[in-house]
Amino acid sequence: VLQPASGLNFQIVDLDRTELEAAHPGALRVYPVAHEVQIEHLPWGQISRGAGLVAAQSVLKAAQWCLAGKARAMVTAPIHKEALHAAGVPFPGHTEMLQALATPAGGSPPPGTTGTPS
Repeated sequence: VLQPASGLNFQIVDLDRTELEAAHPGALRVYPVAHEVQIEHLPWGQISRGAGLVAAQSVLKAAQWCLAGKARAMVTAPIHKEALHAAGVPFPGHTEMLQALATPAGGSPPPGTTGTPS
């Protein structure tokens, strides 16, 4: 169960795939993305394949929603690059993941970037 630690008064709604489009005014809408990883069993403060998988899938899903117009914004936090690597992610970090997702097929990446996975 998620509880807001900030002292703010708002509801946290755990969404499933069918509820993504439903309105929940004033609520923080949370969508679990890594169904094959039990997040509650991941070790806190340790680099792991599972943590990298959850992080990568979270970035991927949020980017897909933004690009499809289903979300207005995404916010990221620091993601451990070793965890991404342990999960088999072909990018050094989530910035490069976002760049690849946002570059149209056959398009050119932004100047000064490679646009390719490492």
